[in-house]
Amino acid sequence: MTPGVMLEVSREHPRVDPSMTQPNQVDVAQPPQIDADALPVNGFLSGYMDSIVSFLGSPEKEESHKIGYLMDIRDLCDTSRRQRSPMGLDVFCRRYELAENIEVLLEEEPRDQLRTALRQIAMRAIAELSAVEKVLEGKETRLLQACFSSVFSLPPEVEDMDRYLYLETMRSMDNMLQALLLNSRASRVSELLQNIFQMLLTLSSSEREHVRQRAVGRIEGLSFVLAENPTLGLFAEYLQPPERTDMVLVFIEAMSDSSTFDKVAARNMLNMVMGNCDFWLVDVPKITSSIYKTLECIKSAPARQSVESLIVPMADKCPGEVMSTLLTIAPPGDSTALALWEVMFSVPHTLRSVLKELLIQLQDLKSRLFCTYLEDHCLVSLAMLADSDLGDREFALLYMAFRFLKEERPAMLSLVLTGIMTLSQTDEMARKMKVMLPDLMWVLQCGNKAIKIKALAIFRTVMAQLQREEASPIAVPLAGFLLPLFDDELSQLRESSISLFRDLMKMVVRNDKREMKNTVRRGLLPLFFRMSDQVQSVAKLERDRSRAQELLSQSLPYLGDAQASSREAAVRFIALQPLEEDSEPSICSLAAQTIRILGNPREQPRSRWTLRGLCCWPR
Repeated sequence: MTPGVMLEVSREHPRVDPSMTQPNQVDVAQPPQIDADALPVNGFLSGYMDSIVSFLGSPEKEESHKIGYLMDIRDLCDTSRRQRSPMGLDVFCRRYELAENIEVLLEEEPRDQLRTALRQIAMRAIAELSAVEKVLEGKETRLLQACFSSVFSLPPEVEDMDRYLYLETMRSMDNMLQALLLNSRASRVSELLQNIFQMLLTLSSSEREHVRQRAVGRIEGLSFVLAENPTLGLFAEYLQPPERTDMVLVFIEAMSDSSTFDKVAARNMLNMVMGNCDFWLVDVPKITSSIYKTLECIKSAPARQSVESLIVPMADKCPGEVMSTLLTIAPPGDSTALALWEVMFSVPHTLRSVLKELLIQLQDLKSRLFCTYLEDHCLVSLAMLADSDLGDREFALLYMAFRFLKEERPAMLSLVLTGIMTLSQTDEMARKMKVMLPDLMWVLQCGNKAIKIKALAIFRTVMAQLQREEASPIAVPLAGFLLPLFDDELSQLRESSISLFRDLMKMVVRNDKREMKNTVRRGLLPLFFRMSDQVQSVAKLERDRSRAQELLSQSLPYLGDAQASSREAAVRFIALQPLEEDSEPSICSLAAQTIRILGNPREQPRSRWTLRGLCCWPR
């Protein structure tokens, strides 16, 4: 029986051309009369088949007729699958060349407008046809090229003209790609997956931005399917290394601020990559370059962290390639490159690998991480100190020879402190770092806020490893350096300094106790006022010193003293009068009320404490 064909279809392998603006011109051919009832199919489906055959024989093919034809194909396949009556359906689909006719209908669609739902219904029909055994085998590539060309070449303004229609069209494409993979025979999945990614990766390099974005969006969707479907994920292993690298680059670039793609989806894809680094991160120099370039275009902290995290497994596996790439592409002192160094310096096993490699590469006078040789030499010194075979005495002598913590350049100092923080995570190394503590006190005075936070973390780690007799002479002067930080505008700095101050109070012994008492008294008022800190973690630390409030109550009688000079001193001390003009109404009211009470001696609260309370050691 001769097959009935709706349209004359070119048998040449079509080439995807996203820049195409005019649809292909095709000729309608009249099919021979076919007796559909003679086909071995379930009678329940004959209604759809009759409608399909009727369309093929009709000389008039309006847009609504085409949509109806595609819906009949979709519903025929769907109903057959649900009714579990596929016998003869494959014969019908091949005989009437349904796949080929869908391809031609897609090619007929205008490339400059999205007027109807024809494209999305065509792709839904393809998705249903994929479930009919062997009907699409060998035809998937042509159909996909027709779909990509018809949809990706649409001008960007169609996305706004009918947003719902556009989104449904793209959603239908994603569902079609997923169906093609899930319904394909196991022996063909890897080949089909590779073909799909090859086409999409080619389109993702298009000169037209909207074509690139649409292609990348489909790659993201497919990658999510691979990540969620273990069976399909196995077939991803058949992707060639260059294809894997191209996919990773697409995921990285999708995280940039200028990208319109879903950042959550892109981050999920990067998580998938991190789950199998050896498989995905094969071209280390290329991926490292992409990370560096993309980070310059990302401001969101979560997005930066997702991209930065890729550098760690590559530095573990190929530290030399990562180092040489960064030293080559980044100018000395570049902030983006330093951010990547900070990430690598934050992971213990990565830090040691990186320092060993830096020790080699920075000996080359042409390689520069920082702007000057002296700054780079600080990292060389740190690399030498990281040697776990150094004894305490050798470690101390080596550090005192360089004393790189006295370096005033913030970028270098920050990176070195990150390395020290990471090295100090082992008890043995933390004990050796006692020699650095005097210079760290200097850092607390001169460093910026971020540097001070790192210094405080190192102090806490190292001091915890010292015996009380060793820690006591260091704790006293260190506590004095912490007092100004109690009132810092940065909550993390306030919390870190107060927490360390609490630890230091427990470390002093013998003669150091008296000097520490004086320092603690100087900190009582700041601690008291921080009990109302809006940052709960800071306020909680302050409430651990509740006696500060009790001692402060001793000042209230002096506010009503008979001598004007005493009252004036007390008012200046607690600074009530300026608070009458505070921007917060509740504070203005409280200040005015307190001043009014102070003006009436009979309303003054009695203090239950004596001056001896000032000499009490805080418990």
